[in-house]
Amino acid sequence: MSSPSFPPSLILKLLEKSLLKPGTSTTERYPIEDAALILTGDLLDNFVKEVIRRAGERAECDDEESDSDGGGKKTIEITALNIQSVAAEVLMDYS
Repeated sequence: MSSPSFPPSLILKLLEKSLLKPGTSTTERYPIEDAALILTGDLLDNFVKEVIRRAGERAECDDEESDSDGGGKKTIEITALNIQSVAAEVLMDYS
């Protein structure tokens, strides 16, 4: 099964929003000058891998819940909705 792909511009926008907001008492945000360096490093790669992993898990769970005949599918569909909601969760974990 090949990995799903989604627009890199969406990932960058989500990361920028996460990284550039002011910090709170429980989170530390990066200064705007450092954000570009962070976005090009391991953080982006790790973020994408984690979103794909979690979206796959969620799609498998959704598939198991909807599979009432017991036959099971060989291909698990990862929808844009899976990716969008998982990306938001991962951003919260990263911040």
